[in-house]
Amino acid sequence: MKTTIWLHSHFNLIELLRAEDVAGEFRIIGSYHSRKYPEALLADVYHIEPAGLSESDYVEWALEFVARHGVDVFVIGRKLAALAHADERFRALGCKLISACDGATHELLNNKVECYNTITDGLVPLPAYQVADDPEAFEQAVLALSATQPVVCFKPTESIFGFGFRIIETAENAPLLVGVPRELVTTFEGALEYVQRGESFDQQMVMEYLPGQETSVDCLSVDGKLIRAVVRGKNADGSRVLLDRPLFVEYARRLTEKFKLTSLYNVQFREKGDGSPVLLEINSRMSGGTNMSCMSGLTLPYWGIKLALGTASEAEIPHGRTGIRVAELRRAVVLP
Repeated sequence: MKTTIWLHSHFNLIELLRAEDVAGEFRIIGSYHSRKYPEALLADVYHIEPAGLSESDYVEWALEFVARHGVDVFVIGRKLAALAHADERFRALGCKLISACDGATHELLNNKVECYNTITDGLVPLPAYQVADDPEAFEQAVLALSATQPVVCFKPTESIFGFGFRIIETAENAPLLVGVPRELVTTFEGALEYVQRGESFDQQMVMEYLPGQETSVDCLSVDGKLIRAVVRGKNADGSRVLLDRPLFVEYARRLTEKFKLTSLYNVQFREKGDGSPVLLEINSRMSGGTNMSCMSGLTLPYWGIKLALGTASEAEIPHGRTGIRVAELRRAVVLP
């Protein structure tokens, strides 16, 4: 009997899972509230989710879906905290969640300020930052950091995909921002106007601008122990390079142990102007670029699922190759 795997995100991993699953152990279900992602249709079965559900209603719907379809493993990538809080209810149905942590830790890591404030004693290097809860505090934070940093930026403490990120340009630092996409750049006055555009003020993190290389570490761990990691750098042309960077792996190991992370997740770093890396964020889910890390020969989601099922040991898991340049290619496929 096949093991039923449910994906409600990260559909670009379906082909990689199939390629690794040479024994044909997995039956893959995909779901989303539209047909926005054609890759999802490559699943054995695809379902349209009900639209507009609250997080609590989505959890109830997901529990019913698991029971109805006999789901053995649910790889979560959305509504992380809400689903993780219901972990015991999923287990009672015989379903294992692929979740990096418990619900409370998902909530902590999703708030960049709370995450940074928890990282003490020089565990990993952090950028200079201040937190603003109102427009006056925002203005003061920008002025304070501008006294020591050549460029200051800001973003909401809770956001994804860089939403709300802006860089503050001045006459003095403008030469340092040549080549930066102009939609990300604003003035001090524009920044004040931007953060007050809504009905209420969203807490902001004001921090030093990090102009250097962005590096992601895609991780696989078990109960706070880092098992494997793939370090992925971003090139200017949009391609990625898989790197041999023990320092980044060590930082990921420390954070894994600190937050007792497990299964699949991603840690992002970025270099300061002097080339030294600092922590950008911990994503308590797989990154959108996990498929490119899998080009290392280490298909992270496959082994994450196998470890969760107890059908693989650490010794069986390959180490990823490095020194590889990878990119995503668009191609036509015949859909079922």
